[in-house]
Amino acid sequence: MANVLQELLAAGLIDKLEGNDERFKKMTQAADSLAKAFKKNPALLIPAILTVLDGDV
Repeated sequence: MANVLQELLAAGLIDKLEGNDERFKKMTQAADSLAKAFKKNPALLIPAILTVLDGDV
């Protein structure tokens, strides 16, 4: 997951880091935690995907 965040950062799709590596580190840790949770319980992917698709969220 960290590779995906690194690619998004390089493409300029993650902004307002303002040189703060700690914020990016926290984002990476959060993404890794989510990935582990999804691997442990794949059923969590369904509500996660529905949340992402909901335009009102």
